[in-house]
Amino acid sequence: MCICTTRVLQITLLALIHIAAGFNGAQIAKDITLLDKLVGHHHVILTISLALCVIILVVLLVAIFAAIRQHILALNVTLICLILKCVAKGIIVIVCTLTAETTIENTAAHLWFILCWIFTGCCMIFNLFFYMRLTETSREAA
Repeated sequence: MCICTTRVLQITLLALIHIAAGFNGAQIAKDITLLDKLVGHHHVILTISLALCVIILVVLLVAIFAAIRQHILALNVTLICLILKCVAKGIIVIVCTLTAETTIENTAAHLWFILCWIFTGCCMIFNLFFYMRLTETSREAA
């Protein structure tokens, strides 16, 4: 599968989880500053985006536990949540791009949103790699 050892994948995943959590925090801060400025469907999308960020912070806490303890089921659950968040953010980007009157910065899909989406995607990919490595080693041990 991958030439990286389990320990390298674990450390990389833990680092990416913390980076993704930081970008989620930055996105929450930016979303809160935009709450009074946006109206209509952009306000609704911003509220949905804000709720996604808060939920994913809890998921990232579970992912930290799963990565440290090498818990396969918890990794699988966090992987599914990260996939759903990336898909939801993709939908939000499409909606905001199609309905933006001026610039994308005046919508819910601002710079911090995009950066958070990118690092959540990276976290999702390394979560998948680590999950695959753990299931591979557990099958070899059995």
